[in-house]
Amino acid sequence: MRLATLVPPAEFAGAELAISQWPGDVGGFDLNVARWAGQVGLQLDPTSFASFQLIQIAGTQATYIPLINKDQNKAILTYWVPLGQNPDEPTQTWTFKLTCSADQVEKLEPAFKAWAASVKFE
Repeated sequence: MRLATLVPPAEFAGAELAISQWPGDVGGFDLNVARWAGQVGLQLDPTSFASFQLIQIAGTQATYIPLINKDQNKAILTYWVPLGQNPDEPTQTWTFKLTCSADQVEKLEPAFKAWAASVKFE
């Protein structure tokens, strides 16, 4: 369920950040990454998913998923944040999904990463 949508300044027309909270693993990591990749016109080999960066968000291991298609000028930058005792079987999953053009990534990505690093769960 989408909890909030944040819109960057007007100079980044068309970009938006969707903050969502889902029960369980919302169909699984691989399925969601493949769907997001398709939304930007990419087809990824699931073996490449292991190369995504793992980071800590609010003391929880999260995965940063940058999907950028310069040919179609589309991008989705996502944090996958599973919560619960077992990250392989989370009680809930949060996603922070920034949708923008590939041209906007260079300017938006640092702010998006800084914002995600500031997130706290209570």
